[in-house]
Parts: sequence; C-alpha cells; structure tokens
Amino acid sequence: TTVKEELVPPPPPRCNGSLTAHPLKDELFFFGGEYFDGKRITFYAELLRYSIKRNEWRKVTTGKGPPPRSAHQAVAVPSAGGQLFIFGGEFSSPNQQQFHHYRDLWSLDLSTLQWENHAAKGGPSARSGHRMVHVKDKLLLFGGFFDNLREVKYYNDVHLFDLSLYKWSKIVPQQGAPVPAPRSGCGLVADASAGVVLLYGGYFKKKVVMQQFDSHKDKSQVDELCETGVEFKDLWQLDIESGEWTTLKRSGAAPSSRSGCAVVLHRRRLVLFGGVHDEDTADGDGLDSTFYNELYSY
Repeated sequence: TTVKEELVPPPPPRCNGSLTAHPLKDELFFFGGEYFDGKRITFYAELLRYSIKRNEWRKVTTGKGPPPRSAHQAVAVPSAGGQLFIFGGEFSSPNQQQFHHYRDLWSLDLSTLQWENHAAKGGPSARSGHRMVHVKDKLLLFGGFFDNLREVKYYNDVHLFDLSLYKWSKIVPQQGAPVPAPRSGCGLVADASAGVVLLYGGYFKKKVVMQQFDSHKDKSQVDELCETGVEFKDLWQLDIESGEWTTLKRSGAAPSSRSGCAVVLHRRRLVLFGGVHDEDTADGDGLDSTFYNELYSY
C-alpha cells in the first residue's frame, strides 16, 4: 500500500484523541478524537505525525486502518523498529442517534506506516475510557465503560496482551482480595523496572434512588432510579507477577478526586497533571465541571 505524507497545519480542535511518543525518535503520533460544534459531532480517523525538532505536522495517508473513534487507547513499543498499538474506543453518528464501542486491536508499523488488525481471541469486551500501558513484553489494559443507550457498565478487569505470542490473557484476582472499584478515565502508568502498575482516580456512574415528591402518591410510587457520577482519589498498585492489588498510602498534599488526568513516571516519581471534577446539576440532566491545571508528584 502506498503511503502518502503531506505537510499540514496543526489539527483543528478535538478531544479524546491519542497523542503518543515514538519510542525511538523525537516524534509524536496523533490519532482519532472527536469534535462537537453544539449540534453535530464528528469523529476522526486521521493519523498525524508531529516532528518535535522541526515543529511541523504531517498527515499520513496509508492503507485501511482503524475506523473513526475517540476515547480509545494508544501505546507505542520499541520492538520491530517501533509499533503503535490501538485498542477500543467509541463512535457516534453526527446526530448521536447511533453509538457503539469498539473491541478491536490494531498496530501501526512505525517504519512502514502500515496498519494491521489483530483478530486475537479472548480479549477485552467492547469499551472506551479504559487505560492501557506497556509493561515488559506485554500491553496491560484496565477498566473503561460500555454504554448501549439502555444500560451503562463500568469495568475493573485487567487484561494482558503478549507482544511475542500475540495472545490475550486475563489477570483474575483471588476471591475476596482487594481490587479497585470499576471506573473509566483513571490515570494508569507502568513502572516496568519494579514490575508494577500504578492507578489513580477515575470516574463511575452509580444508580441511586431519587424521590419525586407527589402529594397524590405514596412513597413507593415516587422513588425513581437515576444515575449519579462518582469520582475517585484512591491510589493503587498492581503487581504484574502475582496479580495482587494494594492501596498505597496518600501522604502530603494529595490531588482531589478527579478523572481524565495525565500521569507519567519520571525518575521514580509519579507525576500527575490536570483532570476534571464533574458534579451532576440539580435537575440531573447536566454536569458542572471543574478543570484543573495543577501539577503533583508522588
């Protein structure tokens, strides 16, 4: 398949795309994302590469790749000259009447810029808002959510994709062992040298009973189920070998509850930036959001 690259201006506004560092070069790869103009929503399948040294964007046109999506995960690994793996995400029609989640796994060869779809069995279910990291010779995927417009499910499962065998497996904790609550939009980072993954925060919707007052009905007739958002501020560590989760003590000035924050590991420190805290509005139909630009280290 012929690969075409063209110099382009910086991408127009969009959210929930993936921006991933090339594991071997001073380049970034941007894929997907969505933009809502107040009426219609647009999902992208564009692949863009950004040269840090030249400060320039190039649009990459290649063979068949992942369809348009947002809220997926992308992880780059150095093997075979560099590969970019993408899993899952979501898509909606412009009028938001059709909506679905993906459960596909793709890789982009960063040398040839060719996509490959991996139909490996036993992988995670369809979802978005999950997190995926590279640890040793595996991809590790945690959590996320699934919404089919009738029900919403949140996950706290852990899946591993072996990069040498190209096989999925699942980490199943012992019965009764402590595990993080189901969530999406958490911070997840791998400490490969220690063989652990660190998790912070995230978001979950739970069903609660809301009472609608009506003087003509008794209490049992006015209770109504509604969903309310819950955000986390817990810090967990997963040992890859044993599959055991442990909570880490939060000392010092810890971040407040939030989701959608960026986390990286730098010289044995966990560095966290930004995020959002959502509160349901009084009528339950909207959100009041507080965005952060704070920087924390642990």
